[in-house]
Amino acid sequence: MPPNLTDVVHRGRGHPTPKLLQGHRGSMTFVAFLSDDQIISASDEDMTVRQWTVSDGRDKVVREVVPCAVAMSPNKRWVAIGGRDGRVRLLDPRAPTEVKRTEVGRHADVIKSLSFSPDSSQLASGAQDGTMLIWSSATLMQVAGPLKGHKDTVWCISYSPDGKKIASCDREVIQIWDSTSATWIGMAIIEPAWSLAWSSDGNCLFVGCLDGTIKRYNPDTGAIHDSHMGHRNVVSSIAVSHNANFVATASWDKTVRLWEATTFQPIGPILLHDAHVYSISISPDDSQLVSGARDPKVRVWNLRSIAPTLFNFFPLEPNRGLTKNTNAFHLPWVKPIRDPESPSDDQNHSQTPSTQHLHVHTEKSEGSAESSDLNSANSPSKRTRSIRSIFSRKREQGNTIDYPRTSSPSTQGSGSSYTEEETSKSTSSPYFPPTPSPTRSRRHVSESENERLVREIRSNSSHDLTGSIVPDGKLPVSGGSHGDIYRGTLNVNGRSMRVAIKVIKKYLAQGDDQSKQRRLRREIKLWLKLDHKNVLPLLGTTENYGDFPAMVCPWAENGILADYLDRCNNDLTPPLRFCIVNDVALGLQYLHSKSIVHGDVSGSNILIYSSGRACISDFGLSMLTSDISESSVALTYQVKATIRWTAPELLNLREHDENEDDNAPKIFPTVHSDIYSFAGIMLHVLSGKRPYHNLSRDEQVILAVSRGEHPKRPTSSAVIVMDDQWDFMMKCWSFEVTERPSDSDMVAFVHEQLIDAVTVASQRESMVQTLSRSETLRGDEGR
Repeated sequence: MPPNLTDVVHRGRGHPTPKLLQGHRGSMTFVAFLSDDQIISASDEDMTVRQWTVSDGRDKVVREVVPCAVAMSPNKRWVAIGGRDGRVRLLDPRAPTEVKRTEVGRHADVIKSLSFSPDSSQLASGAQDGTMLIWSSATLMQVAGPLKGHKDTVWCISYSPDGKKIASCDREVIQIWDSTSATWIGMAIIEPAWSLAWSSDGNCLFVGCLDGTIKRYNPDTGAIHDSHMGHRNVVSSIAVSHNANFVATASWDKTVRLWEATTFQPIGPILLHDAHVYSISISPDDSQLVSGARDPKVRVWNLRSIAPTLFNFFPLEPNRGLTKNTNAFHLPWVKPIRDPESPSDDQNHSQTPSTQHLHVHTEKSEGSAESSDLNSANSPSKRTRSIRSIFSRKREQGNTIDYPRTSSPSTQGSGSSYTEEETSKSTSSPYFPPTPSPTRSRRHVSESENERLVREIRSNSSHDLTGSIVPDGKLPVSGGSHGDIYRGTLNVNGRSMRVAIKVIKKYLAQGDDQSKQRRLRREIKLWLKLDHKNVLPLLGTTENYGDFPAMVCPWAENGILADYLDRCNNDLTPPLRFCIVNDVALGLQYLHSKSIVHGDVSGSNILIYSSGRACISDFGLSMLTSDISESSVALTYQVKATIRWTAPELLNLREHDENEDDNAPKIFPTVHSDIYSFAGIMLHVLSGKRPYHNLSRDEQVILAVSRGEHPKRPTSSAVIVMDDQWDFMMKCWSFEVTERPSDSDMVAFVHEQLIDAVTVASQRESMVQTLSRSETLRGDEGR
């Protein structure tokens, strides 16, 4: 709690007084402004929806109904009411006798949350059984769903400002959905949340937590920006001002608080209530705030008199939202401790910096006031730290969290070694272990800035990057029979980022080089059009690296999946493993939706960013480079046997017929063969064991496949592959291609497994905390 507000709360002096609107006979479920002088309120106890005139305090009952969930459309045309019967009703405040309700389709359980899209054309609903549905506001016909991603009640739903995403939360996890396709986009934030709100630019998701903290997340990466202990109980409602200058939060601790939007510093006095506060809303002109609590009173607060500083800010540019502070939504940072055994950047460029020792302060300094805890911009709650321990599997020694050091070179990695003086930032997220970023002396941008720079580069009409790239050296950092990988720095408009330069070799080329050039350029043009977070983006091409244009892509600090698992397998928790599997599944589904078959899905063609997220690379390049180079070996980041992941139909295991035409058509990979290979990725990530791990030579693998043998299930006690997971992999490995799962089946199964893994981990952590508290109490009683 801010020191300057202590007297307000504890001594009752100087707190502002609201205008009271009294007429309800029970606690408030919902309040919202219909206009600057009109308010809509709902009570589930007296079963009424009322409309108020603020200036004279008059009210009228516009509907008698049990409002389990309520939402106001942005155009103020409709009030949506969710009922116990699982139906949604739309009420027109101007004609309250006209009510539309869902006739076709309904939830099987009580509706607990509702949210309109920004254009008021759609309405999303969440129920007590964890399902979500999307409705047309015009017809109340169900247009999508059920969306299944929660194991418990969906307490809050919120559309992003552009209407393209939907955030939803239960008491364990926050899910992000694509509202257009009504599919999960692969983002799950592990947080016990109750309320959600988006920043006006959509770059930040405000999260109200059960323990009273307010957190800000990057909705694209799932990374936490900061955490504020703003309340002492559940944060039940969050409202962002229309001018994007401030945020209001309400809590069961009987208070409403105001915050500056970018710095999240408290503004003005605390707004005190007599009971739990359930709902808040800000007027269209931002001058008033209405709150509904666990009593019959509707409170209207005059913000201009309560906190005049709210209206002293310079107005933001249109559609800029919170971007007036350019650092507002960068990831949180911690300083890495330099490993004395690590070579410097100039000495070794193959060392991956992803897992150095990080020093994180987790204890409050002696004598620090409680108030400093409640408003620290970089002080995660104990709950956050305990949840984070689940996913990073840290080994704590004092205040130091150890992550495994990388001793083996990565095929695509960085050799930087970082000191506290050189580096002040490193990514951190409850979903992924913190990892160092490039040194500031190199002026490389952070990962979130990288994403913006990638979008900026790809949006340019010209993708010829010749002259903008500075290679790190004359020799490739890795190579294969037909391709070499160089590392370099791409400089654009005063900013720089590390890139991988893929160079295609050509041996004994015959035929028309111009024809091969044209085909390569067609493939490059196709790649440039692809846009998915789990597909490696192509930034452009550069010349002067041989006969063919070299392809430029972002550098993945953690290298290929196979090497990443070799280094970090013992430190990956089940949620982290399924997050990688989920990334691969979503990337593969996206490629197939664009009629692209990868053809070589293996541990060598999956890259891991510094954040721990995975992306697919080299799709379609194996056959392309074989044709260009006139050889049968595919281009990968490093020559590795991919036979273990290859579908049997591609191995051509039939006995050779002497009368068979040697010019028979080639066997091409298909969507089904990619699904087969995906199961090998899934096995590798979940267990750390490659397919056919019991066979040391590829010849043995080919013989086993020819006999109809599947990969063996790992039996080690340290490796746990659940029965349903193994059954799914066996379906993917079916020798009958039509019996293999579809893309949608693959994504749905992995999504469900990820949520299960997260839920189990969270429950286990809660049990550990409960036992720890019990032991502490017993120890206190013994003393």
